[in-house]
Amino acid sequence: MYKFRKKQLGLATIISATTMLVLITLIVIASVNTGVMETRINTNEYRSAQAFLSAQAGIDYALTSLSTYDLDNPTAPLSSIDATTMRIAKTPIQHDDGGSTITTGYYTVTIDKTDPLNLIITSDGLSADEESQSQIVQNVSFANPFRADAFEYVVAPLISTGNVNIDGNKVNENTFIAKVFSAGAIGGNNIPADKLIFIRDKYFELDPAAATPWSKIFAANKEQIKHISYRNDCATNCSNPASMIGTSGYSRMHYTKNGNLSLNSVTVGSQTNPAVLIVDLSSGGNLTLKGNTTINGFLYVIGNWNNTNQSATINGAAIIDGNLTNGTNLTFNFDSNVNTNIVNTGVYTRVPGSWSDVN
Repeated sequence: MYKFRKKQLGLATIISATTMLVLITLIVIASVNTGVMETRINTNEYRSAQAFLSAQAGIDYALTSLSTYDLDNPTAPLSSIDATTMRIAKTPIQHDDGGSTITTGYYTVTIDKTDPLNLIITSDGLSADEESQSQIVQNVSFANPFRADAFEYVVAPLISTGNVNIDGNKVNENTFIAKVFSAGAIGGNNIPADKLIFIRDKYFELDPAAATPWSKIFAANKEQIKHISYRNDCATNCSNPASMIGTSGYSRMHYTKNGNLSLNSVTVGSQTNPAVLIVDLSSGGNLTLKGNTTINGFLYVIGNWNNTNQSATINGAAIIDGNLTNGTNLTFNFDSNVNTNIVNTGVYTRVPGSWSDVN
C-alpha cells in the first residue's frame, strides 16, 4: 500500500510538471504572437506616418512651387498640365545620410485650378516601401500683398520720400495725377519751375511727414513680404539673377536684400504679368539698372538709390523710400495695363479649416 501511494505521487508530479510545461509553452507562444502583432502594428503605424508626412510634404512642395512658377505657364517640376489640373508626378523624398541617399517616402500631387483664385491641392503620399498610403486635400486661395486703397497713393510714375534727380522729359504720367510725388526736392534736367500740388501734368511735392509709402501700398509687413517673395541675397554682386529674368517661369514677387543688384540689358515682367521688385538697400549696397533694362511693374527701393546715370525704363511705378541720385537717364512711364494687372501678383495661402486627410 505504501509503495502504491509512492507510485501515485510520482505520477501526479509528472502530470503537474507536464501541465506546467504546456502552460508555459502556451504563454511563450502567446507572448511571441503578441510581440509579432505589436511589431506589425508599430511597423504599420510607422508606414502610415511615413505616408502621411509624405503627403504633407507634397502639399508644402506644391505651395512652394505655386510661389515659384506661374500657374498659367508652369515649367518643371510642374508638368503634364491639361485644361483644369496640374500634376506633380511621383516624386521621392530623399536625404543624404553620410554619403548614402535615403528615401523616406513618395508624393504625387494634383492641383485643380478650375477656379484660379481658389485651388484644390490633392497630395497622395506613400511610405518608403510603398506599402502604406495617405491622401491630403488642401484648399488654397490667392492673396495679393497690396492694400485695397493702394492706388489712391500711387498717383505718379515716380514716388519718393526724399530728393530726386531726374530728367523731366523722361517722366510720363499719362493718366496719373502728377509726374513726381516727392517729399523732398525735385532736381535735374528739364524740371518745370511751377511744381504745383495735384495739378495734372505737373510735378508736386509733399510734406515728408506724410510720406509713408510702405504702409500705404502694402497690407503686409516686410517680413511677411519676404516670406511670400522669391528672395535674392546679394551680399556679393548679383548680376541679372535668373529668378528675375523671364518672369513667366518664376514668381512675380521679388525681394532682394543686401544690395549690389545689377540688371543689364534685360526685361523683368510684362504688361500682362507685371513684376513687383523690392530692393532693400537699408543696410548698404546699390541698385544699378543699365543697358536699357526694362522693368514692367512696381519697383520699390528701400534706402538711397544712386543709378550712376545709367539708362533704364520702369513701366508702372517706382517708389523710393529715400533719395534718388544720378537718375537723369531713367525713364518712368505709367502703363495702364501694368496698373490693372499688378493686382494679380501675389501668393497662394492655405484656407483655414479646409484641410482633410484620407488614410
